[in-house]
Amino acid sequence: MLIVRERAWWAALIALVAAGLLAAYLWSQPRLYQSTTTLLFETAPERVVDIEEVVDNSLRGKEDMILQVHLEQITSRQFMQRVMDSLSEDEKQLLTQPYADEEGHVPSLSSVIRQSSAISHASGAPIFRITFRHRSAEGAALLANRYAHKYIDYLDERSDQGNQRAIGFLQEQADELRSKIEESEMKLQQYRQEHNLVSLEENQNIVLERMKELNGAVTKARVAKLAAAAKVSEVENALDNDNNLLEIPAISEGSAVDATATKLAQAKAERETLATKYLERHPRMIENQKQIDGLEKMLQTQIKSRVTDLRNQLAEAQEREDKLRTELDAAEQDALKRDKQAIQYNVLRRQIESDQRLFDQLMARLNETNVSSQLSNVDARVVDEAQPAGAPFTPDRNKVIASSAMLFLLILIGIPLAMEAFDNKLKTEWDVGSFLQKSFLGEIPMVKGNNPEKRAKIVLDNENPRAREYFRSIYSQIMLMSEASPPRISVITSTLPGEGKTFVASNLASCFAKHHARTLLIDCDLRRPQINRFFDLKNDAGLIPWMESGEMPTDAEKLVDDPLLQVRQVSPYLHVLRSGGVTQEASELFQSQKFHNLLLRLRDQYDQIIIDTPPVGGFSDALFLASQADETLFVAKHNHVNRRKVKYLLERIDHTPGRVLGVIFNQTKTSRTQQYGFYGFYDEKTYRNYYGDNKSSQSSSLAARERLQPETGRA
Repeated sequence: MLIVRERAWWAALIALVAAGLLAAYLWSQPRLYQSTTTLLFETAPERVVDIEEVVDNSLRGKEDMILQVHLEQITSRQFMQRVMDSLSEDEKQLLTQPYADEEGHVPSLSSVIRQSSAISHASGAPIFRITFRHRSAEGAALLANRYAHKYIDYLDERSDQGNQRAIGFLQEQADELRSKIEESEMKLQQYRQEHNLVSLEENQNIVLERMKELNGAVTKARVAKLAAAAKVSEVENALDNDNNLLEIPAISEGSAVDATATKLAQAKAERETLATKYLERHPRMIENQKQIDGLEKMLQTQIKSRVTDLRNQLAEAQEREDKLRTELDAAEQDALKRDKQAIQYNVLRRQIESDQRLFDQLMARLNETNVSSQLSNVDARVVDEAQPAGAPFTPDRNKVIASSAMLFLLILIGIPLAMEAFDNKLKTEWDVGSFLQKSFLGEIPMVKGNNPEKRAKIVLDNENPRAREYFRSIYSQIMLMSEASPPRISVITSTLPGEGKTFVASNLASCFAKHHARTLLIDCDLRRPQINRFFDLKNDAGLIPWMESGEMPTDAEKLVDDPLLQVRQVSPYLHVLRSGGVTQEASELFQSQKFHNLLLRLRDQYDQIIIDTPPVGGFSDALFLASQADETLFVAKHNHVNRRKVKYLLERIDHTPGRVLGVIFNQTKTSRTQQYGFYGFYDEKTYRNYYGDNKSSQSSSLAARERLQPETGRA
């Protein structure tokens, strides 16, 4: 929540704009009307007569498979073209005109139907919901009803076509048998006349009985062959016309094809369910697709195998018939030896009888098929026709509001979190404690005003009580955490210029002085000195002139009064040692023995020495100074420097004797102060409310005490 609160205003602004744009976009979408027609498939339709149908459209025992086939058919391009062909010109105009663009271009009817349709199968019931969403309420209802009625007509037409093909095949076979029977009767009559045969001898009864048995077997074999031929013919006709082989009972019933097709339908139904939850590359979707591909491949293989079986059955029936005929011929040859004339006569007669029986069976089936073709065997009916909607389906006000609110929350929370993940700036106590693994000494808020002299003397002048409290808090943290005892040398540095290290050094030195510790502030930023300007001093004496002079006096008191060094007192207990100019050879001065001896002598005169150094990220001066100090205070401008770079610099300082005591945040914003600061519960209004009445009296009293306080060496 802190991360979100930090960027709440601009994140809320972006989220509000995005949500408003989304709402405007959704609300500007064309109005769509929705209509639905419900189509029911009877699972057990009533039969007027008990006649087996040529094309079975019922769902008995194979509901899921057949319903899936229906769904594929009704959503196919071929059926869509059938519906389009049934539309009149006025109806086409009604469907396409609402989609005309500003230039008057009208999309194709097929594209309008494709983008408008939503046909689904109700789970657990033989029901199809044919739904269309269209810019015209009448157009949506028209398409839904037309699709339902045309599909019923399609099923009826397909059934009629199957019946007609079966009738044609049976009629052709019956005509062939009729001609054959007539020809056989003529041959028998001619044979009797030629051989003057009136009756057969009794001694031929045994042979006749044997031949009768063989003839019956031949008849059965031939009937089986014709049955097999009918099935093969139906399969071949379906293959030629690209019809669905699963609709042929000889393919689907009583075989593994039915079981595989059922599993395939279940897998596809499962995919529809998974598609509502997962994307295409989800492992379950991929596994489901592999299962469907395997089942489809298995189904095709089984269908091919079943077709091959039917052809093999036909070949076996033919072979069996041929074999039986061979046996019959052998028996006839045996009988011919006894009575060639009688055998020949019986052969002709039995042939006629066999053909007659087969003819009778074909005629019976032909009559049944004729009756079946006169009856409607379509098991689908419309139970609820679509009506023009009275109100648009979309855009829906509640959905628009919900979508916009969801986008608003997503951006409001997501963008700050994402930016925080990529933000590598040093800005929180967690960054200091967990990432840098250093102590957090405190923070200083953004001080109003551009006068650097006033900002450097906040603690001395008591003009900003709120900021002064922050410096006092940092002072307390230093006193609690420091392991070095006075006299103590502290180095203050930062990563980059402009982070406020000199500002912090000046006011921390004032804090030590306010607590009656004899304090010396040394300006060791010899490339860009500022302390003299902050305390309104000329920079005509200090470190550089003194270091370039002769030998050091042995008397420490004389050292402080040296005219080249000129240590100046700027307030009770606070002294300042200026740089005395600018030089590019600062590193050579700080590594000299003379500077080292100078620090030793000054340590004898002061309780606290604070050294302001150049930024350690740009110059190595701070490292040389830290090696001669007791501790280092690191100043970081809040949310400004790279925390990885800061960590690298702190590790370098830690290799010196002047270990890093902690990190101070400078120029923190009010919101950040309240969130992360050591005194985060303070703000300027709270401070004024609490101390406002006594501010003047307290300041006057404190100033009087400071003027009367004697300067007695160490506190």
